[in-house]
Amino acid sequence: MPNTKSSTYTITVQKMCLLGGLGHIGSGFIRYMETNYSNFEITIVDNFSTGKLNSLFGHSLNLRNIHEMDVRDPKLFHLLKTQDVVVHLAANNKAYDLVNQSLLYRHNIECTKNIVKACQSCNIPLIFLSSTSIYEKSAGTVDESSLVVPPQNLYALSKLHEEEIVSSYANGYILRLGTIHGISPGMNFHTTVNKFCWDALNKNIINIWKATADLTSPYLSLNDLIAVLSKMVIEDMDSTVKKILNLVSHNSTPFDIFKKIKQIIPEVEYRFVEGHSLRKHNLIVQSMEKEITNLLNSETVESDIERTIDLLTTGKINWESFYKISGK
Repeated sequence: MPNTKSSTYTITVQKMCLLGGLGHIGSGFIRYMETNYSNFEITIVDNFSTGKLNSLFGHSLNLRNIHEMDVRDPKLFHLLKTQDVVVHLAANNKAYDLVNQSLLYRHNIECTKNIVKACQSCNIPLIFLSSTSIYEKSAGTVDESSLVVPPQNLYALSKLHEEEIVSSYANGYILRLGTIHGISPGMNFHTTVNKFCWDALNKNIINIWKATADLTSPYLSLNDLIAVLSKMVIEDMDSTVKKILNLVSHNSTPFDIFKKIKQIIPEVEYRFVEGHSLRKHNLIVQSMEKEITNLLNSETVESDIERTIDLLTTGKINWESFYKISGK
């Protein structure tokens, strides 16, 4: 369950539009907000391109608040003008080699340009979820004040250029996320922790890139992200809120993740595989904002691994109970 510190805040925002709301992050965030803040009105915009209709199974959300729409559609303005805050999750995030990277880059840039234009026209705060992948060429410890060298990977470069677009808007806020792990109704399995869990259960062998096996990278529990997002959207965002925040639960190596999984599934093994990587050095991503880092729990990777394996094994979960804040 997300960090319950977020439950102490008073709601000052009533209507939120979630762009790209059926994926790994959005599906969990929506359930959390619905479960704990019944008077909070949520509108979802999604083009359904990921086919994540399973995110809606058993969903109490009024279907009239779900809109099948591309965020580049000029009609987006008319939908947003009644909202109090917009959370931008609408992006192609499949950054692996088989994806047309140039198309991915253009798609993400076009989406963010139209979203910022619509939010500016309506004067609505916009929270954009970026990625710590923008630090691709960095080494050692970095924070929000560190110089960002433009990355080579086009997905990471799209995030950096989208940040520039959002930063041009006075009410734009940027969250740089570590690699996500944890369960949700629309969860993905292409990122490190979740994929390792899947491979461990299905093959008992986890493939680890030899070149990066012992290199640290930033990770973020979905529950930690939800704790931060819920705090941001239920409060008025003003000049005291930092415009750019790094969100990282822990910095770990792929081999660290493997060892944690092996504690639960002792028979699991690994093998090194060759693969090209732009990363050559350890990267440790931190945040200067203590109020935010206090919401993050570095121990959640163990819990997320246990929950992911349990969900894959049993298929049983009550999402309302999972997201319910104690005492509410």
